[in-house]
Amino acid sequence: MYLLLIFFIPKLIFSLELNLVCTNTNALTNEVDVKDVFLLLNTDNKRIDLGGLSFEADNILVTKSNISWNSKNIELYPDSNGSVSGILGRYSGELVLYFKREDSHKTNALIFNCRKFAFKDRKF
Repeated sequence: MYLLLIFFIPKLIFSLELNLVCTNTNALTNEVDVKDVFLLLNTDNKRIDLGGLSFEADNILVTKSNISWNSKNIELYPDSNGSVSGILGRYSGELVLYFKREDSHKTNALIFNCRKFAFKDRKF
């Protein structure tokens, strides 16, 4: 019994699973405007669900103040792959996402304010 407990305690302590709703308040008129996005992040299997985009991160770094990840060769559009990276402030709740298409050297960034998701918070 103690052997099983010793095996599972580190996994329970060091794993992290977040279910967040993130709202964009920094809309620019000439950029793509995304108002709300769900972020589901699991550090055990490196799985990230970001709105309708699901992928496995190449690496996830969890520190005391931030959670960051990056992933390459993600299908961003039906005809183009690219990279996705992000950094989430654990105290500020600010999420900054970076998207870069393989066929373009331009990087697009979106900034969101995130909070834990509760179904009752839904507006309608």
